Amino acid sequence: MPLPRALLLTASLVLLAACGDQASPGVAATQAPPASSSTLPASPTAAVAEPLEVVLRADGLEVGVGPTAQRLTFGTTPADDVTTALQEALGGAGEAADLPDCGQGPRSAVKVEGLSVLFDGARFVGWTDEGSPERNSTTPEGLGIQSTLADLRSVLPDLQVDTTTLGVEWAAPGDGGLSGLLEGTAATSRVTQLSAGETCFMR
Repeated sequence: MPLPRALLLTASLVLLAACGDQASPGVAATQAPPASSSTLPASPTAAVAEPLEVVLRADGLEVGVGPTAQRLTFGTTPADDVTTALQEALGGAGEAADLPDCGQGPRSAVKVEGLSVLFDGARFVGWTDEGSPERNSTTPEGLGIQSTLADLRSVLPDLQVDTTTLGVEWAAPGDGGLSGLLEGTAATSRVTQLSAGETCFMR
């Protein structure tokens, strides 16, 4: 006996609803997996140490800036401490030399990245900067290698400039102050060497 049309229609709707509750395999395959809280480890990279700033001072040197800066003062900072500070700051072992023929008596020196420090036994007595591409050291007033004669005069108004067997020398007034060499005597001539404290040059 054939089923009534209404009953057939109801059965079809129930069957369709049951099919709609099943997950489609195609859709399930394209769903993104849940996000994970774990992260991949970062690729290891070699740490590159940045050279510390070296400030050129009339009474010695200063390594670093701010409250952690280290002052290396003539006459009070031991030679070993000065050498270690420069090696760590500039990243080089340096070159040591004995200087038995200095006019003021035998001295020794260590040169790191163009910056030489002079010792009288275990005493730090002077420095000489010839410059280096690896750094740009200056005095607190901004004077350094490649400063001009005009720059020097703006900071040191009583500057003395003379031509000697070493070349064009300049010096701040007073004993033990800043001194050095220039490439010429014009206002635009550049500083090629900067020193403070004792020096040991053969004239």
